[in-house]
Amino acid sequence: MSVPPGLPARITGRLGLDDMARHVPVPFRVPPGCAGLRIAFEHAPHHPGAGDIPHQLSISVIGPDGSRGTRHNNADQSVLLSETSASPGYLPGPIEPGLWRVEIDTHRILPPGGIDWEITVEAVAAPDAVPEAPPPAFVPRTGPLWVRGDLHRHTFHSDGLWSPAAMVADARARGYDFAALTDHNTTSALREAQTAAGQDLLILPGMELTTFHGHALALGSGALWDWRIRDGQTMSERAAAIMAAGDLYVIAHPMSAGHPFCTGCFWAWSDMLPGPARLVEVWNGTWGPGPKNPLGLDLFHGWLNAGHRLVATAGSDDHGRGSPEALPGHMLVSVAVLSVPGLLTALGRGHAVLTSGPRFTLTAQAHGRDLLPGDCAPGPVPLTLDWSDAAPAGRLRLITGRRGEEGVRVAHEATVGPAGQVTLDPALLKGADWAMVELRDAQGGMQALANPVFLGAGWEG
Repeated sequence: MSVPPGLPARITGRLGLDDMARHVPVPFRVPPGCAGLRIAFEHAPHHPGAGDIPHQLSISVIGPDGSRGTRHNNADQSVLLSETSASPGYLPGPIEPGLWRVEIDTHRILPPGGIDWEITVEAVAAPDAVPEAPPPAFVPRTGPLWVRGDLHRHTFHSDGLWSPAAMVADARARGYDFAALTDHNTTSALREAQTAAGQDLLILPGMELTTFHGHALALGSGALWDWRIRDGQTMSERAAAIMAAGDLYVIAHPMSAGHPFCTGCFWAWSDMLPGPARLVEVWNGTWGPGPKNPLGLDLFHGWLNAGHRLVATAGSDDHGRGSPEALPGHMLVSVAVLSVPGLLTALGRGHAVLTSGPRFTLTAQAHGRDLLPGDCAPGPVPLTLDWSDAAPAGRLRLITGRRGEEGVRVAHEATVGPAGQVTLDPALLKGADWAMVELRDAQGGMQALANPVFLGAGWEG
């Protein structure tokens, strides 16, 4: 594709079915002295004309110094960039002279294809800079303590319906101590969310790498990670780079329905089953009624039996569409300090329980050492469970597995009330390499799930 000699620029093209799952580059040149850019992307038809599912295209903007963000949102594909401001999904910064490009990210093109597109770029005056005070710093809380929060939330900076402030207000109303901001392929809402959260609600910076073959969360630094896996690259290399930088990498909703209902939502990276990943979202949104969460938990059990020491996570994946009365999965985490580093450390160790609301904790002791979910014990140990705020007639289940075997065993099951405490006999763990404890309701829906306790040698990695 030829590069227009300057601005304004108008570039057109056509996408067909062969363009599915591509990053189509559209280059343009920015002259010196440009204070702002306005980029518009239009395409037609938006809908293939049959069925209820639209095409799904987004645009990424890349300048000479790197990515300026992505708006993963079919409804709004207009971009305004300057040194001090940017449209939702994009990052402000200098408008460098030189070669820029828009990439059309073709997440979903449905038959019969034939999408005509147009991109226009023009230089504009920069808006007047409005001085902004830095967000108030969160005040860490010293533990040890169990804290509650959500690892998977979106705003209208990607495809959510609510503002960062509304997302924060909902997290606060739910009694969360922390909330992760994980917009699709962008970190542009972080400052707004931190400002709304103030000093008493911890915002965990993050993003959801929304690739064509699976979604993953990067949590911790707030870095804008490159979410595109191009020819010659692998997802496992990208995951290793994210983790080497100190962020957590979480395989998100691996058994969600895929194309065309949610293109890219099903985990299909063959080098990442689970590859270097150590955290897996087994509980996405509410537990049912669909199969994605039970299948995700089955997948997690299989990876444990294959010898992988893993951490299970839950997240609401809330886009602002749910009811305040909904009870999505979220986390109870045992932290030494409630701060971003403290939370990352605890999550990385698996010192966490997944819950839809009940308070549920697991503790154990081995040779005088206190153990939490995610820890290793030299062999069978008594597991002490405490719970409250559960359903009136629940089921407490002990699930165990062995490396090299298929399937799991229900080693113990008992009817329990809405609150209680029980210590499980270590004989129930005989012959097991790992154990997880579930709290389900009378219909079998998950209420809470403790991360695995690993038994015996060989789990140090």
